[in-house]
Amino acid sequence: QTAVFTISRSDKENLEQSVDNLRDPRLTPIDRGDIRELTFNRRNRSTFKLLHSSDGWKFGEPTPPYDVDDAEANKLVDALIEKSQAESYETNVQTGEEPIATVTIAAIGRPEPDILKIRTDDNSTHYLVQRNHETTAYRVPVDELKLIFEPTLAFRSRRVLDLTADKVHHLVIQWPDGSIFDFSREPAVHDVHMDATNKTRPWVLEGQDRFESGALDELLSTLLPLQAERWHDKPVSTPQALTVNLATTQGGKADIRIDPQSRVGHVTGDLNGTFEYQGFEISQDLYERLKAEFRYRTVLE
Repeated sequence: QTAVFTISRSDKENLEQSVDNLRDPRLTPIDRGDIRELTFNRRNRSTFKLLHSSDGWKFGEPTPPYDVDDAEANKLVDALIEKSQAESYETNVQTGEEPIATVTIAAIGRPEPDILKIRTDDNSTHYLVQRNHETTAYRVPVDELKLIFEPTLAFRSRRVLDLTADKVHHLVIQWPDGSIFDFSREPAVHDVHMDATNKTRPWVLEGQDRFESGALDELLSTLLPLQAERWHDKPVSTPQALTVNLATTQGGKADIRIDPQSRVGHVTGDLNGTFEYQGFEISQDLYERLKAEFRYRTVLE
């Protein structure tokens, strides 16, 4: 017998699927939590390797002379494993041209690593990504893979000075125009008889009976620990720098110079050993707090 029936329009559309619609758009099926090693080999860029353990991320050989920033490494992995997906596909990809980047992903439970080869597309808005020996490439938007082509320095730890504000008892800020703000406070004193430690004394601004204490508090909470917004491989040197000199209750010191135009800084000092870091860029928010008016602003009470 012949049966006649109707189906919904949406069911009909579901039956009209192309092969591309049925493909897994992810660049690799590896779960993010299983990854133990990532190697990035980029044309005209240095090769670097990221290793993952319970302690977080660290650089593998060849090891640069600085630590990994966990947050930046996680952004890179998220972009590669979770956010980057194919918008379309290219079949029968010609493999004669060398890839502009190769990413090797090693994970637990997998005998062989996944190898992703990234090539340019005729359309400059997309890359072609080929996984292992597959003959079909994933066409992925350029913006989704841009972190892969960042210099290794982009993944350097953002922590410049691991120093907290409660350890500082002397702070001198000098603006490029010559204005100087010399803050100091007496350190906490331990009373042997009372077996107690008094709180640190209030801050005092040299030459001023009163000052904008709120502006100083906001500065210290933003300044320390000192974090870089990003790192630059070419340090900036300028005679018109904004300078910050810090001294701690333990006798340590740090001298910071910030270029007013680029906000790129250079710091030297002695905190548990001598150090020198250059090429770090501070945030616009921190620079504005360094340029705040610390003198008492009320003219008539």
